[in-house]
Amino acid sequence: TAAIVTVPPGGQTGWHLHEVPLFAYILEGEITLDYGEKGIVTKKAGDSMLEAMNWAHNGMNKGTVPLRILAVYMGADGIPNAEAAADPH
Repeated sequence: TAAIVTVPPGGQTGWHLHEVPLFAYILEGEITLDYGEKGIVTKKAGDSMLEAMNWAHNGMNKGTVPLRILAVYMGADGIPNAEAAADPH
């Protein structure tokens, strides 16, 4: 499944996790990813990554423009692309 995920300035994804592999390409803006005890990472337009699987994280748009991400989920029927998770802090 492929989707464009948009997060407005000051917005966030909320704590969640992925049970399937996810390739992400930052189309516009910048994302700050909080992985709890694993640390914080920032990615900007033009960056790509494989997202953490089975690890709770929260994406935040601390910038002044909308964050747009091309997300490609490599899942299977019956497995959700993302699930809500508790804040580990």
